[in-house]
Amino acid sequence: MREDVTRVGRGRPDRRGAARDEPTIAAHPVLPRLPGPLVERPRLSSLLDAGGARPVTVLAAPAGWGKTTLLNVGARRAAAHHPVAWVTVPPGDDSHFWSRVHAALPPDVRGEPPPRAPDERYLTRLADALARQPAPTLLILDELDHVRNARVLQGVAFLLRHGVGRLRLLIAARTPPALPLHRWRLTGELTELGPRRLAFSRAETARYLVGHGLPLARPELDRLQARTGGWPAAVRLATLALAHAATGEAEPFAEHLVARLPDREPRGLRDVLLDTSIVDDVTSGPPADPEFAVAHAAARPGPGPAGAALRVAERAAQPFVGPRRARSAVIATALCLADAQQAGDRDRVRVLAARLLTLAAPGEGRGRDASEPAAAQAIALTALGEEALAAGELAAAELRLGAAVAAAYRCGLQAARAAALGRLAFLRALRGELTAARTAARAAIGAGRDGQPCRTPGAGYAYLALALAAFFRDRLDDAETQLCLAAGDHDLALPAWVGALRALVRSATGDRRGAMAALRATRRRRGRPAPGRCAGQWCAAVEAELLLGGGDPDAARRRLAPLVEGPAGPPALFAVTLARGALRDGDPHVATRLLPPWTEDHGLPVPVRLAAAVVEARAARDLGDQRRTHAALARVRELAEPEGYRRVFGEVVPAAPAQLAEQPAGMAVSAGGPSAETPADPAGDPLTDRELTVLRHLQGVLSNVEIAAELRLSVNTVKTHVRSIYRKLDASRRREAVRRARELRLL
Repeated sequence: MREDVTRVGRGRPDRRGAARDEPTIAAHPVLPRLPGPLVERPRLSSLLDAGGARPVTVLAAPAGWGKTTLLNVGARRAAAHHPVAWVTVPPGDDSHFWSRVHAALPPDVRGEPPPRAPDERYLTRLADALARQPAPTLLILDELDHVRNARVLQGVAFLLRHGVGRLRLLIAARTPPALPLHRWRLTGELTELGPRRLAFSRAETARYLVGHGLPLARPELDRLQARTGGWPAAVRLATLALAHAATGEAEPFAEHLVARLPDREPRGLRDVLLDTSIVDDVTSGPPADPEFAVAHAAARPGPGPAGAALRVAERAAQPFVGPRRARSAVIATALCLADAQQAGDRDRVRVLAARLLTLAAPGEGRGRDASEPAAAQAIALTALGEEALAAGELAAAELRLGAAVAAAYRCGLQAARAAALGRLAFLRALRGELTAARTAARAAIGAGRDGQPCRTPGAGYAYLALALAAFFRDRLDDAETQLCLAAGDHDLALPAWVGALRALVRSATGDRRGAMAALRATRRRRGRPAPGRCAGQWCAAVEAELLLGGGDPDAARRRLAPLVEGPAGPPALFAVTLARGALRDGDPHVATRLLPPWTEDHGLPVPVRLAAAVVEARAARDLGDQRRTHAALARVRELAEPEGYRRVFGEVVPAAPAQLAEQPAGMAVSAGGPSAETPADPAGDPLTDRELTVLRHLQGVLSNVEIAAELRLSVNTVKTHVRSIYRKLDASRRREAVRRARELRLL
């Protein structure tokens, strides 16, 4: 039995005497009551104790795996050494999350209550208060999966990052939260417990039964352990069933499942679930009735029985006439199309999508419901648009996805509309239309004013579009958050896209080894279908750029060699990378010849045009052509400003090479800027691109904390960069470093 540790009460008048019009959250000074009898699980307690030395511990498992009980035990053990704050997150109440955290924290940490919409200033104050504590504070967040607002989770990550080691997070959720777990896992700051570790061992099951006065012989215990798999909820239900067996009372399984599943749903949805639910094994093998076969296949997506049922449905539907035959054929074809998409059979997808469009065309015997053809068209056009997107045919993909959105809107099929919108958003992000991409992505994930997204079939591509837009706009933390959300989708092509973009983000933060690891992870997807030509080209281009950044242009050319052969020449994405390699080899003439025609819009994506413009500017500068250099840099600014590109002015990525890092945006277009001569290198190691960015901010009056906020980095990272700048420039303070950088023409 779980006891809530928070209560809601009306707010008291503030110091000015005005009563607040929203409730405040107060916390009980007790932890949830422990269930009894409790099974001691020393192996898990030791894991929690070991995890207590790390910043983050996550318990991720479905309902009934004992997460809250284990949190409670861990909190009681830790209370002897640390302040403990417990927050149980209710569903649909993200707006009061920080009020609950504020009320649960120790009084000397709280400070002023959070504003209606907590901002970075409030979180910075809270992190500073935590950093001043003598011992780390343990913040327990139970049922964190109820949080749907991405900004709330970003705030949690911000608090941990700026808490200077004085905050420990102990999280329980049914699914892994959308926090930067990959980064914490890479740095050894994360402890993870999933169902495999949370499951009862045979000995723990035996102790649980003995505690309830129900000892079992070894054979019965073995059977119980095999049937339950150690799932604590199932063990408890079996214990209750054994206890009720002698009294003749009903077994509690149905009551538990109804409470866990239908009773939590809205009444209308619950009625549909109960009215349409049938037992799993009605017949052995695929049913012979075509309509029953279609239902059988819909309930079991994927190969095997579902495929056999669809073949039965296709054959048996032939004798049907009129609307019944047309409807059966449409549904069976749509399910076959879904099966082909899951299998990654692109040729079969195109054939089935075309057949579905033909079946959805107006004609005799189509029935009277006008929404049915539109629904079939939406599904077929989305599949064709996705195939065009995978092949890199962006213009064709946009036409088909746009038509799919319109068809889904006509028939009110929200899932199909979201799926098409998500892919359309990603397509626009690839072309560099960042504002339009963000608009379509938000529509696909259903984000309202409070920024609370809901998971839809197009959510993976929508989050990927938001991540790509955030990356080009130099908001790396936001890009990481959106990538975590995108990685939860099961689309076949998404892992390759997520891996490529994650490599770019990690490279931008200076983690070249992590970037290469992200790309290698995409190649280890053995036994899975290829993600498509467009995603494959992106992965290859990113890997070549990383090899160039590591000073190995020959390896970069070898990576692209199998992909650029042919009479048509290399694709524009590869041509820019090869031009950068020639520039690195000191051959600006070859670099200029390799560039695709970028000055006018010939269908090239904006990021590729920006990359080509930067290479053109650097090549012209190396050739001493100042006029062409300034013209190219002015064109960079013209292309970048409308959509808010920022990374092009200072980072090494395929769409924005490092050449522009030597000339800040405001100076690049100025006729009176620095000379075209190559700046002198400081004695010793050269400054990295991120250090150059930090160095430019050191010219002003911003503090390290303000620079960190401007660049969306942690304060410790900025301090590390500043110390490295001082060391490389042989300076002891900021003014001296800036003066030395100007002498070396780094500024």
